[in-house]
Amino acid sequence: MSKLVLIFVAIIVGLWLLKFVIRAAFHIAVARSPNTRKRELEREVPEVADWFGTTGLDEATERELPRYLRRELGEYLDDPESLKAADLKYLGVLTDERGSAHFWAIPPRHGEQSFAYVEIDASSAAVSLGWGDRVAPGVAESSGP
Repeated sequence: MSKLVLIFVAIIVGLWLLKFVIRAAFHIAVARSPNTRKRELEREVPEVADWFGTTGLDEATERELPRYLRRELGEYLDDPESLKAADLKYLGVLTDERGSAHFWAIPPRHGEQSFAYVEIDASSAAVSLGWGDRVAPGVAESSGP
């Protein structure tokens, strides 16, 4: 009887340890995935855009915006058809009912015009990045696909 209990406990401990081995293997596999490596490479490749350094935002925020948009769109920098920083047209700081934000026109996709934005607080510090759910005031009426 005691041998049976001992075997049962050994099996439970073995399964518990196996859980950690499987979890570690999963994390190693994810860390080496091609998509993870592509996202890491995006941080290392300096993009060029005429609006970099002209918005009044810090450089890290300016450079994060196109990376954020690519993540949202499921694109990678090494894809020739992907969104690039130079594709974005800086429109300036505009204010609507939600407050002030820096706006960029995104090239039309599927016949739809969208805008990216960086919301700012009263001291002009970046608060959040977004796209698609906000229209640049005074620009949407004159923009077309």
